[in-house]
Amino acid sequence: MKIDKKNEYAEVAEILQYINKEDYKKIPQKEIDFFNNFKKNDFGFKYNSNKRIYEQEISRNAYIILLSLYMDYIFETRIQNYINDILILNEKQKENEINYKLKVKPIFLKENINLNEEHNKEKKELIEVKRKNIFQKIISIIKKLIKRN
Repeated sequence: MKIDKKNEYAEVAEILQYINKEDYKKIPQKEIDFFNNFKKNDFGFKYNSNKRIYEQEISRNAYIILLSLYMDYIFETRIQNYINDILILNEKQKENEINYKLKVKPIFLKENINLNEEHNKEKKELIEVKRKNIFQKIISIIKKLIKRN
């Protein structure tokens, strides 16, 4: 198992020791045992109960693990729905920021389709072939003969 994961599990196991006892009992023991068994024992993270969780230096993935534990076992349905809505909004906002930074143009707009159709029509137009009349053909043959000699 990667060291980063073990560090994250150590953070989660440490934080779980400080949550409300009623909430702690809602989490299945096998989940708690998992974090305790796979955590890095010599990882130096210590939870400070005098600070709020967001004031402490916790990895992003540890936050995600804690959120999933709360979503699965502790929060009521109403709060779960509220948090899901927030997560969806955050995801859309992040996607919009990325699109803005990359200046991604939507490729499925009607305008783009119309432009492509016009472009294809231009490609399909016939090329005008200039045919030489009989005098031009004779002159070109004579020029070729002269160049050979």
